[in-house]
Amino acid sequence: MSFADFEFLEYLANIVDILLVWFVIYKLIAIIRGTKAVQLLKGIFVILIVKFVSDYFGLNTLSWMMEQVLTWGFLAIIIIFQRVAPGTRTARQGAALCQIRAAGRGR
Repeated sequence: MSFADFEFLEYLANIVDILLVWFVIYKLIAIIRGTKAVQLLKGIFVILIVKFVSDYFGLNTLSWMMEQVLTWGFLAIIIIFQRVAPGTRTARQGAALCQIRAAGRGR
């Protein structure tokens, strides 16, 4: 194999890499389009912009606050959007069950 063959393989690998990244990003956008995740991502994007601008201009307090929001925000997102375990009741289901039982006793 000559050196030109290696250059072609490297060129081909770069093209495949770009196509794979494009495909993954395309699928992610297709999945979240029209959901509340779009609003969530916009909010995260705004926080990141504020963080970078505050770092650039040396606004230490604002930069620290945005860092805390980013650090704890991801944990909050996980807690807020966690799925309810099967077999457990939410407060809304419990209230509805009480109303059904109360309506049954009134007969």
